[in-house]
Parts: sequence; C-alpha cells; structure tokens
Amino acid sequence: MKFYYGRMNKAMYKVLIAEDEPRSREGFTRIIDWEKYGFSIASTAKDGIEALNICNSQEINLLFTDIRMPKMDGLELSKTVKKEFPDMEVLLISAYREFEYAHRAIELGVKHYLLKPIEEAKLISALKSIKKGFLENQSDKPTPDYVKDCPEQLEESIRNIIADEYNNENLSVSYIADKLAYNSAYLGRAFKTTEGISIREYIKKHRIKQACKLIANTGMRIYEVSYAVGFNDVGTFYESFRNCMGCTPAEYREQQQLNDSQM
Repeated sequence: MKFYYGRMNKAMYKVLIAEDEPRSREGFTRIIDWEKYGFSIASTAKDGIEALNICNSQEINLLFTDIRMPKMDGLELSKTVKKEFPDMEVLLISAYREFEYAHRAIELGVKHYLLKPIEEAKLISALKSIKKGFLENQSDKPTPDYVKDCPEQLEESIRNIIADEYNNENLSVSYIADKLAYNSAYLGRAFKTTEGISIREYIKKHRIKQACKLIANTGMRIYEVSYAVGFNDVGTFYESFRNCMGCTPAEYREQQQLNDSQM
C-alpha cells in the first residue's frame, strides 16, 4: 500500500472524492481535517468514469463516492473498483434513504454507507474503522526475512507472474501478494523502489504491450484484444492504451498497416 506523507511527516492514506455536484465536491474536501485522521485528498472526480480513470493512474486507498452520478453511478463504480483494486476501500454516500442502495452496497462488499447531509462524527467514525482495517490488513502477512536479503528474486517473481497471468482480469497487487505469501504493502514498496514504477502501472503497461502485438499481428477486434489481455472494461482499455501509446487502438492498427505496406 502506497502512502502520502502529510503534516508532521505522518503517513497518509490517499482519498479520491467522486461527486458530480461541484459545490458538494469542494465541500467534502473541507468537511473535516482529513490529515488529522490519517487521510489525504489525492484527487476529485465529477463522475464515475473520471473516477475510474484516476484509480487506474494513481495509487488510491479510499474511494469516497456519491451513488447518483452521470456516466457511471457510484454503485457501478464501486463494483468495478472492488474487482480491479480489491485493497481499495469504498465509502458510499447518498441523499436517498433507500434500502435497495444499502442492500446492493453490502452485496458489493462495501462496508461504509453514509447519508447526506454528512455528519462529521459519523464520517470520522467511518474513517477510523477504515484505517483500523488497513492497519490490520498490513499486519496479516509478515514479510519473510529472506525477502529482504533477495529483493532481486522477489522482483523477478513478480515480473514472471505478470508475464504469465497478464490476461487474468483478477491480477492485482493483492493477488500477487497472496500468491507469493508476502505482505502486499512491502511488495509494492520494494518493487517501486527498484523498478521506479508501481506494480499496478507495470501490469497496465505489460498488458498494453501485449495488446499492441495482437493489434498489429492478428485480425482480432479491439474489444476482443481488450479482454484477451486482461481488461474487463473496454472503456478502461481505450483510456489506458491512449495514455501509454498516445493514440487509440484503431489508430495504432492503421499505422502498423501503413508501415507494413511501405516495407
């Protein structure tokens, strides 16, 4: 788990606030002194799609999201986040006292649900509970002593798992940590220290690299390529591809075909 260091050099869990109403979105950043409770606002998003893109590009520990938002609502966003980033916690908020929302949240594995207007005391209580869960999760798996002596072996193991299972949509930091029986927080820090890139980003770049090969050398449709390399959402694949390659998958295929015709 990656931390931000805030005031007094204390480790902070990074929060993403997703809310479509600008005034509320801004208000949530100031509703409490987040850093006092061990959290820092990393970013904000105006809808679920933007929030998901941020989750794919940044290390986020807590998603604080409204349920009713355009493009992708908070429940759908929570479902996707829980699947792609199982270590991330979700705190859902809603102005509607509807049982169906709470029921669906429980089904998605979301433990924290607050009603608007948000009461400071209830928010603080939820944050304390979430922080306690983070700390317990970090201590669940002690890091074996030999890992500290053989960091190169650890990183090679991580790269090998990614190379072998990049097409597994459940591939994540926690998945790799469970497979290797290591502490996920240590795993992420050790990998980034030597590689200069997070495991999550490395997985994404490896998937895009494999996608480029399929786009250039096969007649597979773009959505088929997306699923073949481990993405479970075509929209996320397009966004990740453009960020990595500077063009869309279709544009990349056209360029490769043009290059081949000129050879």
